[in-house]
Amino acid sequence: SEGPRDPGDAVLDALKWLARHQNPDGSWSVTGSVGQCRETCSPNPGQADFDAGVTGLSLLAFLGAGHSHLSRDTHDGICFGDVVRRGLQWMIFHQDPEGCVGPRTGARYLYNHAIGALALAEAYGLTGSNLFRDQAQRSIDFLVAAQNPGRGWRYSFRSGDNDSSVTGWAAMALKSAELSGLSLPRSAYDGTLAWLDEATES
Repeated sequence: SEGPRDPGDAVLDALKWLARHQNPDGSWSVTGSVGQCRETCSPNPGQADFDAGVTGLSLLAFLGAGHSHLSRDTHDGICFGDVVRRGLQWMIFHQDPEGCVGPRTGARYLYNHAIGALALAEAYGLTGSNLFRDQAQRSIDFLVAAQNPGRGWRYSFRSGDNDSSVTGWAAMALKSAELSGLSLPRSAYDGTLAWLDEATES
């Protein structure tokens, strides 16, 4: 019988799947990914409002495996560095002047932004490239500005309500920004901890 599969093989297969499903403009689509597949796929459509978040998650998979826009690793004729570069270009093109990643449409756009900010911070931290520094910093600045004063985040800019899942994504983006050498106020962490203390049973 076959032994256990090497986890590295599973990661590589997953990255190749993502690479095959990237749109020509560099994004990944929630509802349109099946059209990018060269093989039989089982569609599982979600909501198109979250394309920016899905693009951020896809980039995080490549960045987490150590692939930046500089990577030359090629699999099935697809260069992973090109995949990352196109994805980051799409995110930067879809960042507004205030730093928000993705459109402010739909009721839950801060999910998109927090994941996008995390991806930009990771891309900058992995390479130190000035191509991403300003965009990554602006995304963190917007995230901090969107925080409910003294608390966490929810679905939109300073909504007055807090949500642990959005706050969790925001906290990861803040930590990545800190590790990458981007600037952020200590108060952003303090508010995060205050909300988690409030939401946690003692």
